[in-house]
Amino acid sequence: MPSKYQSHYRENWSNIALEVKQSVGWRCSKCRLQCIRPGDDTKKLTCYLRMEQMQPYTEEMVELDKQ
Repeated sequence: MPSKYQSHYRENWSNIALEVKQSVGWRCSKCRLQCIRPGDDTKKLTCYLRMEQMQPYTEEMVELDKQ
């Protein structure tokens, strides 16, 4: 993260972000697309391929979105 923005985030922000991403299976909470994990090979990754990996919304996910 650029140093000029570091004051906007908690010192352990990277750890918090990693925990959250892992807890939701590396999927966006808005669009449900698969997020790119550290170390993923993205050379052939397209939006279509990410969409293919989408999990259908469950009722639990819908309720979480409402919060």
